[in-house]
Order: sequence, then C-alpha cells, then structure tokens
Amino acid sequence: MTAVAQTSIRLAAPHDDPGLRALYRSTRADELEAVGWEAGMIDAFCDLQYDMQQAHYGRTFPNLERRVVVDVADSVVGQVAVDRQPDLYTLVDISVLPPSRGRGLGTRLLGGVIEVADDAAVPVALTVSKGSPARSLYERHGFRIQASTDLHHHMRRPAAGKRAAR
Repeated sequence: MTAVAQTSIRLAAPHDDPGLRALYRSTRADELEAVGWEAGMIDAFCDLQYDMQQAHYGRTFPNLERRVVVDVADSVVGQVAVDRQPDLYTLVDISVLPPSRGRGLGTRLLGGVIEVADDAAVPVALTVSKGSPARSLYERHGFRIQASTDLHHHMRRPAAGKRAAR
C-alpha cells in the first residue's frame, strides 16, 4: 500500500491545530535553520507567524475551506486551503510534511481542487514563490503565469466544465 493510499482527506477541525502548526513550521524549516536561532525561539516565531497567517486568511478569504490530509493515526501530514467565490476559486495554501512529499499527496490535493472548480466551471488562481518547485506541478495542471512580482508568480487555470464551454 502506498503512502497516498494510507491517508484520507477531511475538513480541518480544531483538534488539528497542533498538526497544522507543525506543518507550517516544516514549510519554514530551511530558511529558519540558516538564521541560527535556538529551537525554542524558532518555535515561538513560527507560532506567532502561524497565528498572523490565520488571522490574515480570516480577513482576506471569507469563504476559506481547509482540508487536512491525515495518516492512519489521524495525524496531519498535509493540508489545502481554498477560498471559493462564485466566479473564482483561490488556492490559498497547500503543503505536505517533508517525509510525505514526493508521493503524490500534493498532486492529489491539487487535483481535488481542480475537479471541484471544473464541476463549478470556475477558474482557479494561486500565488507561488519564485523558484518554488511547486510551480512545475501547477504548470502541469494547466496553470499559467498571469503576473509576477519580485518574489511571486500569480498563476491562473482557466475554467473548464459545462458552464465554461457555453
């Protein structure tokens, strides 16, 4: 059985908070390791940053839905957050713990977002850091760069489905 087959996806719940915080820390590990801070300082910084990120998401994305990927022990190994507006879905966040990367979980999460968007015939937008390896995943799934800043690419996948074909 593969790692993907041993996981399930469900709506995030309050008891997932510690796992989501650990997942957030894992996305910052490389850059924070270079700073040279002690582990406690890194943990405090990541907790503060996570809290600020969640507050920002709450203010900016009124229809945000977060799903978590959990293993057989119900531990968080990945997550996806999507803001669903009637005319646009925004992929706000997608991440997978390092030991679970490269096993198709990101593709599975992205595919689920695309499937729902295609059923609703709405485009999907996202922002990806320049140099991120995720960019090639997005491009393989039909996302194209619409604009860029010094740090990010803003990408979009056109609507598909019955309403879009009309």
